[in-house]
Amino acid sequence: MNDYSLTRLYDILKQDLISWIAGNPKTKFNITSHNLSYLFEFHKRKGLSIDLSRFEKEYYLKTFHPPEQSQEIVTEFVRKVTVIIRNRLAAISKEELDITITVRYKLSQVSYWQTCYIGKNHVPERMSPLTRKEDDWM
Repeated sequence: MNDYSLTRLYDILKQDLISWIAGNPKTKFNITSHNLSYLFEFHKRKGLSIDLSRFEKEYYLKTFHPPEQSQEIVTEFVRKVTVIIRNRLAAISKEELDITITVRYKLSQVSYWQTCYIGKNHVPERMSPLTRKEDDWM
């Protein structure tokens, strides 16, 4: 896939993800439109970065804090993101997309990064916990 088509695909995927958050009654009133535009960021080499701290502080603390207790919620959030990506890929007849999804959530000014990988054999219903895949790191 060339850079232009990858950039175009990422733009479409970002719009799908923004529409999902904006249309979700649980999240749409818990994030500003400015922060919503930065919640999901795609990079050619780094994949998708999700910055959960973009949600309103009260919602963020209630939902994603503390990190060690909210792991299931973060995993479910990412699983839903992968479903949206899969649906778009199916709509454009693209079978696979190898992409790294990195989730950031801040605690005391420190960012925690965890990564999961979506490939052609990815099944969102059996999402594994977010863990760093050592051989593909970097």
